[in-house]
Amino acid sequence: MRGPATKRGEPTAACVPGRGLPQRAHRGGRGGVQRTDGRPSTGSRTPCRRRLRMARGPLKRNQRSQDSRTGRQPRFSAEAQKAIRRIARQRFSPWLSWDDRHAYEHAASCGIYVIAHLRRVPRGPANPLSSRVIYIGETRRKFSVRWNEFGRSASGGVGHAGGITYYKKFRRLNEDLHVAPFPVVGLDGRDLKILVKLYEYKLLCEFLLVHGQLPVCNTLARS
Repeated sequence: MRGPATKRGEPTAACVPGRGLPQRAHRGGRGGVQRTDGRPSTGSRTPCRRRLRMARGPLKRNQRSQDSRTGRQPRFSAEAQKAIRRIARQRFSPWLSWDDRHAYEHAASCGIYVIAHLRRVPRGPANPLSSRVIYIGETRRKFSVRWNEFGRSASGGVGHAGGITYYKKFRRLNEDLHVAPFPVVGLDGRDLKILVKLYEYKLLCEFLLVHGQLPVCNTLARS
């Protein structure tokens, strides 16, 4: 059946089978979609490519933030890698009595340290996995400052989570208290933060595997 008669020069509307509704004949230029009756469409038309850009934009931003959080591993500089290889061959210092801790030559350095109750002090480098170890910690400040905070908290003050736990369990500083530091030199900023935390967690995991529990002053909330 032929469609309705139209004037000369006016586009013919095609009918949708079964519905009798006019179908859009063709798209116009930048002004919008051309209607079958010759008048421009009142609705705005968003080009297909623009719609895709609008849809993909937020996804790309979310993807970039996700990659920055989990997708990409941090890289160390060449100087940091040399320092890490040197530290990997390093060992803990010998045990220091608590009263002699400030005489340590690297007391102004930072790094990892272990605290233990020792009646007999072994010779040589300290064993951080000894059953006498009661605390494994790290600091990015001076050893001397962090040890003072531990001693103050272990005597009933505040400022060190391990010291507060020590006070709850022992009520006072024991005479056989010793400390052994592991200084980390040659690193700073992000590299220092990552390395000392990883090394602390490594020692805690090894201690847990050997003894079946964490040191008595390392709580799960702190570790």
